Amino acid sequence: THIEVINVVGVAGYLLRNGVSTMNLINDMLSECRLPYVENEVVRIAFSHGKALGMVVPRGKALYDFAYNEAEEKGAIVYGYAIVDRRRLTAKEVMEMSEEKLHKTLKKVDGSFLIVKLEKERVRIATDWLSTRPLYYAIVSDGMVFSSCFWSVLRFFREMKHPIKLDDTAILSYLWLGRIGVIGNRTFVEGVSLAPPGTIITYDLRSHSIQFYRYYQLQYKTEIRDERLAVNLIYYTILKSFKQVLDILPKEMKRNMCVFLSGGLDSRVTLFILSQYVKGLSALTYGPEKCDEILIARRVAKEIGIKHIVKKYDLNELADYAYETIRLSDAFCSLSNFTHGIYALRMLHENKCQLFTTGFGLDVALGSMFMKSSLKFIRNETDFYSYILKQITVFNFKELIHILDLRFKYQLLNVLCEFKKLINNCPGDNYLNKNDAFFLYTRARRWTLNGLIILRYISEEILPTISRKFVELIAKIDPNLRMNYRVYRRFLLKLNKKLASIPYNKKWVPPILPNALWNIGYIPKKLNDFIRKITKGRLGLNTSYYNFDEALRCKRWRKLLYETVLNRESLIYKFGYLKYEPIKVMIIEHLSRKRNHGEKLGYIMSLELVLREISKYT
Repeated sequence: THIEVINVVGVAGYLLRNGVSTMNLINDMLSECRLPYVENEVVRIAFSHGKALGMVVPRGKALYDFAYNEAEEKGAIVYGYAIVDRRRLTAKEVMEMSEEKLHKTLKKVDGSFLIVKLEKERVRIATDWLSTRPLYYAIVSDGMVFSSCFWSVLRFFREMKHPIKLDDTAILSYLWLGRIGVIGNRTFVEGVSLAPPGTIITYDLRSHSIQFYRYYQLQYKTEIRDERLAVNLIYYTILKSFKQVLDILPKEMKRNMCVFLSGGLDSRVTLFILSQYVKGLSALTYGPEKCDEILIARRVAKEIGIKHIVKKYDLNELADYAYETIRLSDAFCSLSNFTHGIYALRMLHENKCQLFTTGFGLDVALGSMFMKSSLKFIRNETDFYSYILKQITVFNFKELIHILDLRFKYQLLNVLCEFKKLINNCPGDNYLNKNDAFFLYTRARRWTLNGLIILRYISEEILPTISRKFVELIAKIDPNLRMNYRVYRRFLLKLNKKLASIPYNKKWVPPILPNALWNIGYIPKKLNDFIRKITKGRLGLNTSYYNFDEALRCKRWRKLLYETVLNRESLIYKFGYLKYEPIKVMIIEHLSRKRNHGEKLGYIMSLELVLREISKYT
């Protein structure tokens, strides 16, 4: 094993039949994703006969453990934190476990983790219940390769002269259903898959076979219908979840902890709870000038009495981070949603934050943010499919047909079939619960999470808001109580009444208001948006971190737009995916303010940058 400075984050390794030069190959993989200003630690465990395992983490700012036995040619890595019996599971324990013991242990483990166990002729990979530490893997002719970094797998393909072929179904799903990311466990390259959640993957080199054992899946089943009981259980369970994570953290890692504080409810809940346990806590907020997120966050931080660091940017400068966003998000973030993530990454670096958190998943799980009252009236699968599609499509079907090259139009049926299969596999005893399960396992796991992994290049992340015990409790609460943040708002009122009196950025009214007023709380924000539209942004507040419609009209973004989408030599056209003329019309309409196509053009630009990055390995 060797320790040295290099730049990438996560785990990488392979198990191969033929005797390749293992150390050089693992070095190539581990060095593939780079940040020039970050010092990292590297663990490399290389055995003979094409067997190697390694990991890279920010120096002094990561939770990980590794163990190896050179004589028996076995090793294990635990990346993140796996909590069992109120302590962290060690890599040595994992390395010595039998298959049966590993299965039993994982059924009761909580936390955010990725486990890789390398044996003589086998690799075992275990993800946590939501797969919050993504891992990409591929079965090749000589064995198996895996990595936390998508580009590392492609580097392996190039070094081993393994062909790289684009996955058309994944690309079409990205354009069509992009608000949940790429569908299922696909990636943009055929044969490279994302490890599924709550699963143990076992690859056997001798038989060249792979097996999947689903050791955990969240079950939505309504059991709690009393609102007061639900609020009390939420209150005590979430506090226990936070304390459980904090108790297993090394003391030195809690000295400089940061919370990304927005105008939403999730981050204010997270910041308040942590402020009760952690000294030296800081709140980080960023956004454009005159942004409602900053105004609301300032009120929250002042109320809690926490050090608050605010950084402002203009939309124009974010264009400089476009390529970096695609690279560090493993190709799955859209420029229309996550380019400001690089700004957040730089804030972590400047403030030397050792740990960060955001309140990940609370809005989807507890707030049921994608659950609308119209769901109550759905009585069949067809109507449910239509309901979900309306919320996750970037382009509607007619728009997509208009811009797609003819040869790909019929492949949309493949995407639709996979979408229906995904819906059918969602756990839940009614459509309301199925809805939340769907968005938790798709939107949160494949869309939101890929924005957060950008930040892990700088600092470790903790995710107490999606601990298994807490989410299991939420899944038992009557969805009618979760709808429209009803029980969430009651919980916030119990947690801290003054915080519940501060407006929520999505509605511009405080959660303390009764349901009737809360339900019409969107009106002030809609009025502000109308004023900004007719005054072309001169009056009113920015209502998000990132108004991509306006960003694309800025000088640097227009330049990037011309270089990518308004360029006939771009790969989206050369590879025959999209047609140039209808997209040119979209750009003209957008820049002339005739229509807003920011989100759609953002996904097209992102796809072009993804194809350019992938083409470097072919």
